[in-house]
Amino acid sequence: MRFNDKASDKELIASSKEGCRAAFDMLVDKYKDKIENNIMYYSHSKFDIEDIVQETFIKAFTKLDQYKEDTSFGAWLNSIAKNTFIDLTRKQQLNQDVDISEDKMNNILEETEDGWEVKELKLSAIEKSIENLTDEYRKVLEMKFYHNLSYEKISQELNVPLGTIKTWVHRAKLELKKEHNRE
Repeated sequence: MRFNDKASDKELIASSKEGCRAAFDMLVDKYKDKIENNIMYYSHSKFDIEDIVQETFIKAFTKLDQYKEDTSFGAWLNSIAKNTFIDLTRKQQLNQDVDISEDKMNNILEETEDGWEVKELKLSAIEKSIENLTDEYRKVLEMKFYHNLSYEKISQELNVPLGTIKTWVHRAKLELKKEHNRE
């Protein structure tokens, strides 16, 4: 079956549900850039973005029969993409070895004539302090500083008002500072 560029999402989805690959390919062409741009908000890794976009459309194709027409197709795809990103992030965290950037290493190690010496190392103490925070404080700190999410994105993810998120981050930082000063 052939479609023109003016075919509606509804027509393309209906044909895709009937097994028409060309119709689904048109949906991919229509939404691929939008999904990529939305994922860029979460991840800056080109490889992760490509993987997430590809996985999003694979999941959409296999679950097309679950699509409900009361939401827009684009919103449904964005939901799949967001969940795919979350799944990928979880997998990466489970499989990840300790990843220390060069800046962090420079804060830990100091070059001397005899090689490298460890500076005062409080990384494990900081991690322990973070673990001792309340669930809310720990979660927002992780989202803000480990995942580099904006306050707005954290607010959306947790379904908590923006002002509350900012307050939690501020209070969590104060608690960590207090803990650090005690040591």
